[in-house]
Amino acid sequence: MSVLIGFSYFIAASVLFTLNTLLWIVCKRKEYRTRTYMIIRHLCLACMMQLMVFIISGVMTMTQNNFGYATDKICGAVVQSGWFLYIGLSLTLAADRMITFLGYSHSKLCHGISFVLLIASWIMWLTFLVVLLLPEFGMTYTGLHRWDYVDDQGILMKVEKIVDFSAYIIVFFIYVIVFVCFLKMRCLSASTHTQWIHMEFRILIVAAISFTYEMVFDVFWFWGGDFISNDTVAACLANALWILDCGLFAILTFLISRSIRKKLFAMIIKRQFKITIVSTVINPH
Repeated sequence: MSVLIGFSYFIAASVLFTLNTLLWIVCKRKEYRTRTYMIIRHLCLACMMQLMVFIISGVMTMTQNNFGYATDKICGAVVQSGWFLYIGLSLTLAADRMITFLGYSHSKLCHGISFVLLIASWIMWLTFLVVLLLPEFGMTYTGLHRWDYVDDQGILMKVEKIVDFSAYIIVFFIYVIVFVCFLKMRCLSASTHTQWIHMEFRILIVAAISFTYEMVFDVFWFWGGDFISNDTVAACLANALWILDCGLFAILTFLISRSIRKKLFAMIIKRQFKITIVSTVINPH
């Protein structure tokens, strides 16, 4: 059973890591060099950071071996600090959506606010990474099925609850404002702006759905195990939901954004064409 569970972790994390990598590559293209897509690239990095650990921990589950204290300690610090980075970037993206729909996209002040929030997210990541590497704190791969805190006093868990749910409250009210602005904008805007509104709305939908899932997952991570009698099932479910959380934004983006799908397919076809040409030149017969 451990082999099956670990293999499932490994495959799911690997697939979602690949999707995040592809989204990151597409968003680096010249036409996507905007403030919004810069934030999305950082979101992809935060997800990839966590998924790399889930790939490793999938192997841990399959082999029933955490590969020693140092590996467990470092992986735990990376995955949890990556989560805090993702929380900060989710707030940054929500603020960006509000700036866009309020009509301040080109304001230098608003650009500055987005940049400050982005830097603050990475500072929070670095802070928690350092704290989680301290001997008194950290995350460990509990039962080789789920990452969880090791400090007996539960200090970091209390801190996380404050950070996470404070961010959720702020983001929730931001999205309420944004949806109201969108409805007004759709009623008042000229037809020439319809395409722009729909493009921005697609990003908004992806961000809002990802945020909702993230919040539900966090509630389950903290309290869901109390309603499941089998500890192993509860641990595996929490870990699986966390893995999905790291890939949901990328999945939704590829599903909802036709332009990004087209760019990705074009890049793949172009790369295959180049490989074919090179192969033909090297091996003409």
